[in-house]
Amino acid sequence: MPRSHKMLDTMELPTIHRRVFRVILRAQTISYDELCVQAAELPDGTTATPEAIKHALADMIGSGLIQEADSASGTVYRISLGQTASDNSNNSGSGSIWNQLDSPPEKRL
Repeated sequence: MPRSHKMLDTMELPTIHRRVFRVILRAQTISYDELCVQAAELPDGTTATPEAIKHALADMIGSGLIQEADSASGTVYRISLGQTASDNSNNSGSGSIWNQLDSPPEKRL
C-alpha cells in the first residue's frame, strides 16, 4: 500500500517529477495531454519529452503521490497528499513553495 505523503516529500523529487507535481497541483485535475503541454518546459530551459513525463507520472502514481481518476472527458490526474483541506488553506498566499518545487535540490536552503 502506498504511504501517505507530505508536501515536504516533494522537495527531494527529481526535476521532471517536481515539474509534473507542480503542474498537477496548480491545475487540481489535469489530463495527460494537457500535462504534457504544461510540464514540458523545465526550469533549466530544457524540454521534457512526453515519454519522460509519462515515466515520472507512472513513478508518482506507483508511490501514491498522484492519483489517476476517470472523468467524463477521460482519465485525469490529481495530487494525493496526506493532508486535509484545512492543512492546505494557508498555502494560497505563499509563492515560495512554487519556487522550491522548480529549483534544483542543490539550490535550496
